Amino acid sequence: MDKKILYLFKNTRSVVKAQNELVKNRLKCLILPVPRNISSECGMCIETLAENEIMVDKLLEKIDINFNKTVDY
Repeated sequence: MDKKILYLFKNTRSVVKAQNELVKNRLKCLILPVPRNISSECGMCIETLAENEIMVDKLLEKIDINFNKTVDY
């Protein structure tokens, strides 16, 4: 089973902007509701494979999107 990582954002606009950047760079991702056991200002998050973590971090920093992330959810 592939390990996944969740990216959490402050608002929906950031989620959509992040997803667009990931798709543009051919990284598979899903927009999901934030799990109840995780606190977030926005009700949506992005799930992707943990193996993409470094690339996703760099892409989101490049387009100036603030995020938090969690692997164990």
